[in-house]
Amino acid sequence: MRCDSHGFQHPLLLPRHRRSLIYTEDSYVELFVSLAWPVPLENENVVASLGFTADYDLPTNASQLYEPYTVGRASRAAAARGRGFGRLAVYNAIEKYFTRYGFEGRDCLQRTICEMATTSVRHNGLVGDLLHIIFTPSTSADAELPSAYLEAEEAGRRGGCGARFPGCPQSPLDLVSVDLGAL
Repeated sequence: MRCDSHGFQHPLLLPRHRRSLIYTEDSYVELFVSLAWPVPLENENVVASLGFTADYDLPTNASQLYEPYTVGRASRAAAARGRGFGRLAVYNAIEKYFTRYGFEGRDCLQRTICEMATTSVRHNGLVGDLLHIIFTPSTSADAELPSAYLEAEEAGRRGGCGARFPGCPQSPLDLVSVDLGAL
């Protein structure tokens, strides 16, 4: 404690406890981002949009303020609330999408991951960056993904995708891409 020349304690010189704001259990902040673009159709006003949501837990204990924050912790907490936007939730949605259109969902997702590992699409701007992030499971090492996804990516780096996924005889990338050399 510090005292002035008369022996009195100055209130501004007293030691202070560090104050922290903590939240109740299950408190979280949600980030929502939406991209929208007009679709050019004659005599119609159509807008396509794509929304992304991410949930992040807020600290419920002061000791959490000093722990390194990881995306895995946020994803697990959000998944426990049934609101996750982690890689596994995205992969499950993609598998359901493939299955809805008559493909073997798991095999087609793994084949897509494999084929994306054989080439780079990052030169295609924002869409290429998003595709790279989505279909490169090794960038989420702490997401506790099934090993099959990481094995598919590794197979793509070695260059063997087509015959490896018999449940997906046609490349899903062929459905959305065009070979400009063939035009």
